[in-house]
Amino acid sequence: MKRKNPDKITSLRDHINAWRKCERKRNKIGIHQTAFAMNIGYELTELLKPIIPDIDWSVGDYDECGHEVHLQSRAIEADRENPERQFCLQTLIEHYFPELCFIVETEPELRLTAREADRVIKALEKLRQKEYLK
Repeated sequence: MKRKNPDKITSLRDHINAWRKCERKRNKIGIHQTAFAMNIGYELTELLKPIIPDIDWSVGDYDECGHEVHLQSRAIEADRENPERQFCLQTLIEHYFPELCFIVETEPELRLTAREADRVIKALEKLRQKEYLK
């Protein structure tokens, strides 16, 4: 999916803040919230594709709490019985970007191996520094 860019916002932090603002005024600006959620999904999947090549995202209002970004990977979900897959992607994302709690969701089966988790952690740390040390 292509990224939507209302108001020319360029950083993940800006997309998160805009999503939160829309959530507060949810009934009035739902379409903008969807656009910001789409940008968050795009940014995260671009960051994670080198590690999880088939990662994909969608946006929906699944639990009436706003327009969330749902991340999925068919390859990882198909390999969910692998005992080496112990690290939850959603937990890692929320650890480095707590403001994404309730914005980004994954299936519980979207678990990573230690090697994948290390690479995701490094990518998230790098993005966190870039976003917050501008």
